[in-house]
Amino acid sequence: MISVSLSGSVLDHAAAQARVAREAYAAAVRRISGESAARLPGPQFAVAGMRAACDTMSALLDRTPDALTAACTAALFVGEAAERVVVAAERLLADDAEGAARLAELRRDLRATPPPVPDDRCRELVGKAALGIDPEATPRWL
Repeated sequence: MISVSLSGSVLDHAAAQARVAREAYAAAVRRISGESAARLPGPQFAVAGMRAACDTMSALLDRTPDALTAACTAALFVGEAAERVVVAAERLLADDAEGAARLAELRRDLRATPPPVPDDRCRELVGKAALGIDPEATPRWL
């Protein structure tokens, strides 16, 4: 039986990932702001993408899930988006030893704990729900 009480744990884990991404975004913006690179399209586009991902993560996490499936939907997006934000920040701060060291710490934080519901299980739950399949009445394919 799928425990709906897992939804809170799934969202807590996703929120921790989102915090790491927001910190990486903030570090990149602090470092790039005021420098000549800030006037170039590459860093501007990277910062815009990071901001969009952070804002979307916040919006997904601000809603209260009514089921594990909703929490898994948010967690799947947040996990992938947080990774993209950290990678983009690493690229922007590649020539800054202090910034790169901090981002290495953030990357370790991002991977420090496994999610309470593995990504493949989340994908299965979300996919079955979208297709109208009762996950409790059907066997797992993994």
